[in-house]
Amino acid sequence: MITAALGCDGAAPVMFKLRAFEYGWGGFGRMLPPIRLTRPFIRSKCVASRQLRDDAPPRRMLHPLKKDREAGSVGAASSESVHPDLGRIGESRGRTLLFVLHTSPFSPHGGAEFHVRDLVEALALDRVVVAYPAGRELVAAEVFRGDVKAPVFYSFALSRSPDLVCIDNPEITRLVQHWIELFGISGCHIHHLKSLPISLGRVLSQANIPYLYSSHDYYAVCPNWNLFDYDLDRGCECRWEEKLNAGCLPAFTHRVGPLSSMDLTALRYAHRQAFREFISSAAAVVFPSEAARRRVLEAIPVEQGRTQVVEHGTDIRLRAERLPPGTNLRVAAVGGVAGPLKGNRNYRELVLRTRDLPVEWHFFGADKLPGLEEKRFDPRKVRFHERYRRDQIADLLAGQGIDLCVILPSSDETFSYVLSEAWAAGIPVLVNGKGALSERVNNVGAGVVVNSIDQAFQWLQRFCSDRADIQALAEKARAVSQPSNAQNAEVYLRLYRTTDALGAETKREPLKEGELLELVARKVAVDPGLPAHEAAPEYQSSGWYPNFLAIKRYIPSPARQVVRKVLLIGERIRRNRKQTVINFQHRLQDLRVLRRRRRTVAFESTSANPRVVFEVKPFRPEAVRRMQFELRLRSSSHSIARLLWVHSFDEPFSVKKSVMIELKNDGKWHRYLVDIEDDLKASWERGTEIARLCFEPVNERARFEVKPLTLGNFLLRF
Repeated sequence: MITAALGCDGAAPVMFKLRAFEYGWGGFGRMLPPIRLTRPFIRSKCVASRQLRDDAPPRRMLHPLKKDREAGSVGAASSESVHPDLGRIGESRGRTLLFVLHTSPFSPHGGAEFHVRDLVEALALDRVVVAYPAGRELVAAEVFRGDVKAPVFYSFALSRSPDLVCIDNPEITRLVQHWIELFGISGCHIHHLKSLPISLGRVLSQANIPYLYSSHDYYAVCPNWNLFDYDLDRGCECRWEEKLNAGCLPAFTHRVGPLSSMDLTALRYAHRQAFREFISSAAAVVFPSEAARRRVLEAIPVEQGRTQVVEHGTDIRLRAERLPPGTNLRVAAVGGVAGPLKGNRNYRELVLRTRDLPVEWHFFGADKLPGLEEKRFDPRKVRFHERYRRDQIADLLAGQGIDLCVILPSSDETFSYVLSEAWAAGIPVLVNGKGALSERVNNVGAGVVVNSIDQAFQWLQRFCSDRADIQALAEKARAVSQPSNAQNAEVYLRLYRTTDALGAETKREPLKEGELLELVARKVAVDPGLPAHEAAPEYQSSGWYPNFLAIKRYIPSPARQVVRKVLLIGERIRRNRKQTVINFQHRLQDLRVLRRRRRTVAFESTSANPRVVFEVKPFRPEAVRRMQFELRLRSSSHSIARLLWVHSFDEPFSVKKSVMIELKNDGKWHRYLVDIEDDLKASWERGTEIARLCFEPVNERARFEVKPLTLGNFLLRF
């Protein structure tokens, strides 16, 4: 009768109940909630049901409890996975390249990070590993077939944050040695060693892993990697004398923070000696410009044949229409020019001197210029465009009708992405002679090189009075041919083959079980190197957020900020209260599941040594100050439980790292609390992280019930 009234064949509800009984879920079919039966609802369900019936014939599936009973056979071990989807981790794999740098290239802010991201994407190798420090963690990210938008992140805990300038760090070098086997490393391309041990080169050499080094700045010359004296506000010559002193390092330390626990004079000497050894063992040393190579080789002797200049590639292209020329000369400064390193003093002086000229200044990537705040400028003559995306900059420059880009850093540039971006937009440049700037401009003639602010002012005067000169330079800028990222990657690919960094072709093999478990355990969803202020709030993944974006512009900014703060506070409170399940898999040994309820599991032990081995997401031991669980047992024996832990994945469980809990066996529920203190605390915190856990619930053949085991805010489900 329902079928006739609804005008439908009734397949959806009937088929659903039949399958529910077939799966062994008879009770579930009777517990179906009441559904409001409307014609559109039933029609949609019938269509979906027919599709399901046609595409996938019914299969016999066990009720979860039946599956437990069958899997938990006497004397056998069963495994249950909370996160069974291995995704790309489970792929068979061969040997691969390791890229090393000082910070995450997946949320880049500097030239080295942009270069590594572009290179990995353009190479599009089956798999590469990118490694970098992130506070008290070392991160390894696997990138498959160049997909830099979807890396797989793995977190490796460190006992403490490494020094900014690090000569040696056994903890990190041991991890890298472990990675050689874990990830199948055939060669290494090191792009920066800030916050990483320079002794890494020695470790790789001893393991017969060839490595290349790209010198993106002057870190090989001095711990002050930009060779800039913040006291004198100018570049530092970094002279090397027999009687060394701390040089410009005290001012540098005041600017960037502590470099090392070593005395600065001793650090300067140890750093130079360590880099000489590091460079001497490198298979190749790469520089982005001849100027960079020349400056480094003045400090560290390297055979010319082991060095190579490879300019950075760029895929930035102009897509927007250019604004026609105006009455004023439109001049742009691009990047972080508000800081002393990039020449804020030079820009300030030039802006003030051109105040009476028909010049418009546009600052991209800066919201102010120190020293100009108190000056009263016509807002049409000095504009700040704040942050921009790298792929947008050429269009932004053209959209504002920029006639000239000015690049006046106070320290030597090894390459200058800003120069590449200006030429990508077809705009000529005015640069000073710092580092690679003059070399690159003189090679193509798409700009002018000046030696002082006076000369820069004179050129701007000349361009204002006669546009013919700047138009001729603009034609040269539009004709500049820059290597693409793909062309750049081809050069590196040849270099990797020449140095044997790619290794010999090997058969792709599946991961060993222990390696697979470690990778699954260490996998994290969010890049640990992402700065906290850049992480997207949780509410942005809510279902209502897309609807909010549609009306966002109609809501006053102050109101939005208040609501944002309230939501963030709510997220923080929920995180603090939330208990996180940390075991992604557990194995039952000599245990049989009798029944399972929402909060309890009934077991029968088939020997006097039953155990549950938990594969967990590693966590820092100091994050847990109390263990607790609830258990019900009836027995006439003296019953005990034991929790064991290890601090590495290859360490066996032993009573030396365990705690014993005496059980009450009166058949009632009892809660057992263990505070981690004194000797127990010393054993618990003996390593950097807890890698695996094992729970021995009883020490006899018995039937018992247990609730999830709690470690602080962490939860272990059975």
